[in-house]
Amino acid sequence: MTRAHRILIGAILVCVGLCIIVIGSCEVRTNSLDRAYAQVRVGDTKDSVIAALGEPSQIESWLGPVKEKTVEPRTSEIIRYYTLTHSWWFFIDTDGKVQLKGHKFRF
Repeated sequence: MTRAHRILIGAILVCVGLCIIVIGSCEVRTNSLDRAYAQVRVGDTKDSVIAALGEPSQIESWLGPVKEKTVEPRTSEIIRYYTLTHSWWFFIDTDGKVQLKGHKFRF
């Protein structure tokens, strides 16, 4: 085996190793957010959401009605969390409480 072949094989192994690390860390983060998402309930405070899930990927200021059954509370913020394959979001009302939450596979 020549020196060029050894370098090529080494580079391929490094790339495969990095891919495994990236995919593994994404899976760990996804599982962590899934567990925390299950603990958050409608009516919990914004602070409790951030305490459970950590720093959000995005906080969006927004005012608009979110209809759920017959109630139309006002949404002041949307807190979003992202991984490579999933997204989670929480609609926070003007009182600082979760009024609606959701989870979606991104593909």
